[in-house]
Amino acid sequence: MLEEIWIRHRALFQKITLSIVHDRSVVEDILQDTYTNLLRRRRTFETEEEAFNYLRRAVINTSIDYIRSVRRRQSRMTSFENWAPTADRSRSADPEQRLLRKEQDLRHRNLINEVQKALYTLTDEQRQAIELIFRRSSEKPLKEICKEHGIPYSTLRSRMLAGVDRLRQHLRGMNQGVKVEKEAETHGVPRN
Repeated sequence: MLEEIWIRHRALFQKITLSIVHDRSVVEDILQDTYTNLLRRRRTFETEEEAFNYLRRAVINTSIDYIRSVRRRQSRMTSFENWAPTADRSRSADPEQRLLRKEQDLRHRNLINEVQKALYTLTDEQRQAIELIFRRSSEKPLKEICKEHGIPYSTLRSRMLAGVDRLRQHLRGMNQGVKVEKEAETHGVPRN
């Protein structure tokens, strides 16, 4: 049953993998790793739906594991390059590095979008406090800015801290694993 489902839904599994790793050159390797790991486990399933969901989840998890391993390698390489004074920095042409840079840029853009969305969940006072504190020019002391706006320093600080806490809560909620499921759904993957 597992092999039939794998063959029937292979194109879908390729799309899922590609949507996570964003690199066509590694999709087949990831799928092969997933399938061989599944064969070793020899798990049985009562229904086709249960088997399909298991395969889908295994593909997602293996893809995420791949991304994490690439990040770890990148982190180690960056640490080594920063440590070694004569390290060759011409490695930027490496496909892995480009993949990581592209992924980091995408994550950065997504984070900026999420922060912008989260800013609209704040009260006007909290948003104003955050803007006054974080967008001020370094030349003007904060207490002077408070006087100009007629807001006591301690009030501005309290509003800013409350706003930052609310932003943190929003961003933590975003990182609770919902992201991977939503991304998979947008690429036509059926829900459990």
